Amino acid sequence: MKPYKNIQTQNLGAVLFIARMLAILGYLAVGLALLIGLLSVFSTGLVGFAVAFPVLGVGMTALFMSALLAALVAIEQTLQFAKKE
Repeated sequence: MKPYKNIQTQNLGAVLFIARMLAILGYLAVGLALLIGLLSVFSTGLVGFAVAFPVLGVGMTALFMSALLAALVAIEQTLQFAKKE
C-alpha cells in the first residue's frame, strides 16, 4: 500500500515522502485506537476508552497533516504541468 501513489513531483520529493509516512503512521494509529477500544470494551468496560481517544486523535491529526502536505505537492504538480504548456 502506497498512499498518494498518483502524485508525482520533481521539486518536493521530501515533502511527498513525509506525507506518505504520516499517512501510514496515521492509519496505524487509527487501527491501534480501534483495537484498544474494542479490547477495552470486552476487558475493562468503558474505562479503556480513555486510552483509545488520545491515540485516535493522534492518528486523525497525522492523516490531516498528511493530506495537507499531499495537497501542497499536488498543487505544485499542477502548476508545473500548466507552466510547460
